Amino acid sequence: MDETGNRFKFIHLNGAHAPFIYDKDANVIGVEQGSYRQSMEASITLAANYIQALKDSGAYDNTALIVMADHGYNGMGEKEEDFLRQAALLLIKGRNEQHDTMQISEAPISYEDLQEAYVRLLDGAQSDAVFDWKEGDTRERRFLEYAPGSEKHMVEYLQKGHAQDLTTMVPTGRVFDR
Repeated sequence: MDETGNRFKFIHLNGAHAPFIYDKDANVIGVEQGSYRQSMEASITLAANYIQALKDSGAYDNTALIVMADHGYNGMGEKEEDFLRQAALLLIKGRNEQHDTMQISEAPISYEDLQEAYVRLLDGAQSDAVFDWKEGDTRERRFLEYAPGSEKHMVEYLQKGHAQDLTTMVPTGRVFDR
């Protein structure tokens, strides 16, 4: 908190990482009954509860809020097209910003854009003004693919299309081994 009463909070949830031990309401149910989808829904439930607490306290309108995943998910036994690692969750709300429904953007943003987005939010920008990239823009992004549990071997790709369109991913020939 600074001298004006403004504060920054970073809250990290284990989220939808294995072991999958939560149901959709964030109750501990154990590995045998848990799934990725339930853990993912539990993470959203916890975020929704936090947002409701902000609303109940009267702080929501004056809050810039980011809810994000550190990466997507490959599926591990589920249909791969359902959970793609390169299309992680990112929700942004600027201070005093309100919408009747969630606004969805197909802008080709990347995690490398986040630092500037944070600064813009702190300066009072609305969510549609925190990134320079807009829907319809074409952008080359770098993507490292690896199998969970074997992060010592990564293959680099460049992608110019939509993050969920695997046909737009082209291997660069760079492989990283430790």
